[in-house]
Amino acid sequence: MEVNNPAWLNDLKLAQRALAGNAQAFAEIVKNHQRLVWHMAWRMLQQRQEAEDCSQEIFLRVHQSLKQYRGESALGTWIGRVAFSVALRMAQKRKLRLDIPSDVKPELAFEHIGSGEDIQSAHAESEQLQTLYAAIEQLPCLPRTVLSMHYRDDMSISDIALMLNCPEGTIKSHLNRGRNRLRAILSHLEDSYAQL
Repeated sequence: MEVNNPAWLNDLKLAQRALAGNAQAFAEIVKNHQRLVWHMAWRMLQQRQEAEDCSQEIFLRVHQSLKQYRGESALGTWIGRVAFSVALRMAQKRKLRLDIPSDVKPELAFEHIGSGEDIQSAHAESEQLQTLYAAIEQLPCLPRTVLSMHYRDDMSISDIALMLNCPEGTIKSHLNRGRNRLRAILSHLEDSYAQL
């Protein structure tokens, strides 16, 4: 198999060094991808101890399966796929709700948050972002994961589809339904604040 992407070629060489028993190479893999692994575990499980256990399990699985990495994608994408698979299994064991209701209607229009050029608008932006992040955490684990990957981590739909091993159309559908559910949550929060 020929690897055309120089970054993927570097990933493949790093993986081969780790497979050859170079502990420093595997430590570099862990260091480079621990944030991705932690975020995936946390989004899916939302319990600190379980997310830590899951992260360890993910890197154990990466170590055991590294020989399967062929450089056909970025190493981070491959590790993301492993992370999603392990975290999903752990979530299913806990019988977390993975469904996304389709009957949620959008009630709140999102507008771009202000420029934040002065202290007051920066504070307002920070509060709005915290409210948005809190609302995202209320979503079931699968839409929460997809929305967070796309908006917080600025990942493309194609990269998310590769990591989660599903068609791009499925990711777009999860994003759309997740946004609708998020709008309903934010609308409810907005109504609660208005009553104070």
